[in-house]
Amino acid sequence: MKSQGRGPRYVDNTGRLEAWFAWETKEDSQKSIDAYLTTYSRKIVNIPKFVRLEWLEEQQLHGVCELLEFQGLKRFLGLTGNIYPDLTKVFFTNLKVKDEKIKSRVKGMRMLVSSVKWEVVAGLNYEGLKIGKGNTEELDDYNKITFYRSCLRNPQAVTRGFQVGGLSLIPRLIAFIVVWILTPRGHNHAVLHEEDLILMYCIINRIKVNWPYVIAEQMEKAKRLPDYRLPYVVLISKFLQNFLIPLEGELEEPVKQTCEISKSTLNKIGLTQDNNGRWITQGEAENEEQAEEAAGEDAGPAEHEATGGEAGQGSGYSRFEQMMIDKLDNLTMEQKNNHEFYTARFQHLDHQMEVVQDQLATMTTWNQPHE
Repeated sequence: MKSQGRGPRYVDNTGRLEAWFAWETKEDSQKSIDAYLTTYSRKIVNIPKFVRLEWLEEQQLHGVCELLEFQGLKRFLGLTGNIYPDLTKVFFTNLKVKDEKIKSRVKGMRMLVSSVKWEVVAGLNYEGLKIGKGNTEELDDYNKITFYRSCLRNPQAVTRGFQVGGLSLIPRLIAFIVVWILTPRGHNHAVLHEEDLILMYCIINRIKVNWPYVIAEQMEKAKRLPDYRLPYVVLISKFLQNFLIPLEGELEEPVKQTCEISKSTLNKIGLTQDNNGRWITQGEAENEEQAEEAAGEDAGPAEHEATGGEAGQGSGYSRFEQMMIDKLDNLTMEQKNNHEFYTARFQHLDHQMEVVQDQLATMTTWNQPHE
């Protein structure tokens, strides 16, 4: 019988589990099976996203494309195709990161992701800085607060935490790509973590990053933290294919078209297009509208009459009605700001819980007896 609900998908065919976790000894195989059933079968595979840099070029987002191409991320960001969620969990069950190399074992076949594999599958190499949280010695001028403020539309704005809502166009897009594709997580996308800011700083300042190192660190984090979703399902599926892992009869799913970054995606993160098709932030759009309204008011009665009174048709309210509309607008804006503030606070607490879980996992690892 298959299990019901959202719990782990237990496989009633013991032979299938033994095929997934085939080791030299029965004891090693059973150890991996137990780890899978108790931990990794329960984990959620993160929904993948991808973006074509050619499409970003078509949208006149040339600055973003240049920064991503400098990092050598074109092929990796565009990875798509069929994915294997079950075997991805098997991959993470047996995952080990040693000497900056990813090792795993699926269906009895060893997988050592070498520099050649990274280049062939994802177009990535080991060039660049090995950076991350607590590892910024080589970034002499980096200061997270100064950098974050330099990314804001209004650097003098009063902000609560490192929220993405106030970012200017290029940092906003880079932030989205960092938290959804480069180091993806299942939640807490509205507030930038320290690791996100470090990667954004390197990308925006054209400092080459060692992406295989960053990805390996993120995989190890996802394996270590109990509630962390499993990332890079498309990349891992490509590795499975490249290592010629037998895939017949395995759960296979296509990456949905909705996973591709598109115009609707950009709209959802607060970007819009002006009359010339140029992408701008919602804040810039509101400023342009206010400037147009102010210009219309300054035009005076003569221009108003010349345009047939059209400028007055949209604002034919009494003084009292206009006052009430303004109050409602202010109330709406205040509620929006409060919502963003409390959302950011809860997400900050969520991040703090991740840090605590990380520390507890590290303590548990150190306390385990060494073989």
